[in-house]
Amino acid sequence: MNLILYKDNSIKYFIKDCVSKGSSYIGSNMRLDGVNSSRWSFKWTLEVPTPIYDKEDKVIGYEESVSELQEAPKFIDTFVGSIEDVDTVIKKEVSIKYNIEDELKLLRRKDKEFDEYNLFVEALVQQGRDFKEKYFKESVINGTL
Repeated sequence: MNLILYKDNSIKYFIKDCVSKGSSYIGSNMRLDGVNSSRWSFKWTLEVPTPIYDKEDKVIGYEESVSELQEAPKFIDTFVGSIEDVDTVIKKEVSIKYNIEDELKLLRRKDKEFDEYNLFVEALVQQGRDFKEKYFKESVINGTL
């Protein structure tokens, strides 16, 4: 997934394949550290804007404005760029409600609490499948769902 940092609908930084760690944003083309989020607007996208180069081959802008680029889809309040990202969100949601020790206890007991746990996980997994089908249909067709 890619990140655009912008002001006034104009792209200032484009970070390809970006991951965020605190106030740092690390991508395959650049790294920004100590980003003050109150000074920038952010847009996560799957698209790549077309750069405009000067005579020295430096990027001086982009052909597209921020509003022309589609925002990445969100699954349970998290921007996702792949089916693996969706799976990660599902795992995170389960771990918020059930830590690993609780899960192991429930799996051994298989009582009413296990049924509640199982329904919760099954519902999340189905929600993830539906989301993948809608937003990552190509991966679903190729059998990577």
